[in-house]
Amino acid sequence: MTTDQDSPNSERPVPVVREDWFLQSLVNLVNRTGAQIGITLTVGGTQVSGHLSSGKAYFEEFASVFAQSFERSAPEFAAAMKEVFEEYGQLYDDDKKADQPRDPPNYIHLKNVHIFTGPNSPIPKNDGSWWRGRIREVEGFILGTLGVDEDD
Repeated sequence: MTTDQDSPNSERPVPVVREDWFLQSLVNLVNRTGAQIGITLTVGGTQVSGHLSSGKAYFEEFASVFAQSFERSAPEFAAAMKEVFEEYGQLYDDDKKADQPRDPPNYIHLKNVHIFTGPNSPIPKNDGSWWRGRIREVEGFILGTLGVDEDD
């Protein structure tokens, strides 16, 4: 005997999962505490390896690096842009208030990132960079970072 549930044509609602709730919980933890966790993400078949960092740390560092590019040629512009980008980081100060409900994070921030595409050397070869990506695009992850051979 076949029921509607067993029928291939049944109209059972299928949950649509867009973001990994567990990865979102790790991002929330890092945003609230400022801790860093070694992690390797799979995004579009590419490995993105680095240290999971808070959104606040990302925007503070982004502000500094961006402003340095303009300090000699346009110091007032550099200072203004640094302030703007640092303000974005202040959005994450609310994440530290554990008693307030927050929407799950949509973005993940990694520090000292190296991107691995097949057998090629990682990009960048030396010091890693900051990386920001949509949690929705992450296909999977492992704790820990992939090794980078400094001799290449």
